[in-house]
Amino acid sequence: IDLVARISHHALREERAFHICNSIKSVDPDGHHIIRPLDLVRLTAQPGDKAPIVVCIFEHPGPNYLPRIVDHGPAWYKARKVGDKLEAVRYDFKPDGPVPLQTFLDFAIGATECLEILHHGQRIVHGEIRADAFHMNLETGEVKLINFGSGLRTFEHGLTSTGWSALSKEIGAKNKLSYMSPEQTGRMPAEPDSRTDIYSLGILFWTMLTQQAAFDGETPMDIIQGVLGR
Repeated sequence: IDLVARISHHALREERAFHICNSIKSVDPDGHHIIRPLDLVRLTAQPGDKAPIVVCIFEHPGPNYLPRIVDHGPAWYKARKVGDKLEAVRYDFKPDGPVPLQTFLDFAIGATECLEILHHGQRIVHGEIRADAFHMNLETGEVKLINFGSGLRTFEHGLTSTGWSALSKEIGAKNKLSYMSPEQTGRMPAEPDSRTDIYSLGILFWTMLTQQAAFDGETPMDIIQGVLGR
């Protein structure tokens, strides 16, 4: 069996995602819509580490088609082996071309089924639906959720006066914010719920078909103003 691992200092976030994957086994036993979890390992922090490391091990879902057609933003890296070491490398995004209609429809149906499992099977709101939340294997046609957001309050701290300073300086902040729903800004009377994920999925569909960002601007604040104003 081929494996893939996610390594992170964000222990609580990754442990939550791993446990969600485990809890969904009952409604997706064959792993057709959610990446299949295998093991979780906690590594004690060593001198020089900023925090303990969590390693989540999953069954490898195969080659991912989505990075070929949707820009995942500047925070998306690949690993390249150089000698006996691995280094992160970022390539400029160049789409393969227009997404074939049948391929888009296959993705749209699969992604919608993934959200149906979360919303109706588990009563879970993802909160960070965008391209890097999904995996699409062209050979099998399967679409799976491979990343999980922080839920209803994903952006709550980041959009406070203190949190904004850090969020706005994150690598890929503009890409992340372009998928948020108006109610996630905290400036709308409505509260985030399952419709938040559906809105963000619609943004992803639009981005796939047009191969450009739904909202653009020079700064992260420009993106938020676009989300609220359009």
